[in-house]
Amino acid sequence: MAQVINQAIGGLTHMAIWVTLPLAAAAPAATQPAAAAAQPAAASEPAAAAADLQQDLAVNGTASDRSSSSSVDWFKYWCVLYALCECSSLLGVALIVPADLPSQNLIRRWLAQPLKALLLPTNVFTTNKRGYPVLSKPHQQLIELAFKHGIQVVVTGEPCHKVAPGPCQPPPPPTPAPAAAADSAAAAEAAAAAAGGDALPFTITDPG
Repeated sequence: MAQVINQAIGGLTHMAIWVTLPLAAAAPAATQPAAAAAQPAAASEPAAAAADLQQDLAVNGTASDRSSSSSVDWFKYWCVLYALCECSSLLGVALIVPADLPSQNLIRRWLAQPLKALLLPTNVFTTNKRGYPVLSKPHQQLIELAFKHGIQVVVTGEPCHKVAPGPCQPPPPPTPAPAAAADSAAAAEAAAAAAGGDALPFTITDPG
């Protein structure tokens, strides 16, 4: 994948590539220290990390086959891919937000990466008492964190909630025609009468 992305990046001028990955729990609690210890190696030794990644894929299958597994450390895979692509400024990551969010520590470590967008599926929304789709408090905090760091939020998927349409509003009343011409004509007649003369046979309009 890194070779394909590098070839694509080499031909880009005014575009960028975003890699879509799930925002899932990194690893079970028993293996988290080992995963944390492997992350610096992935950043400093991309060749060794790439070998570990290839070994993992050979044993457990491709990354796409295990996208729903909670034992996949997608952050580690991203660090390997980003290092193999020489940390190109044209490469970013977009994370798919799940219904069950990982811990804040696992979320905030993505802020050090070129995180471009959060993909928010419609099935993440719940329904409030009025039948409107809403987000849980943890998801609201995640969206607030994304906006604070300039990360885009994209809602994806088909509509999952049926919201009753509101009452139809009547059209606004028509705007009355301006009475500037009538006012100027009356002002001209009043000025002529005050001067002791006759009313002018034409109307003086104010251009302003």
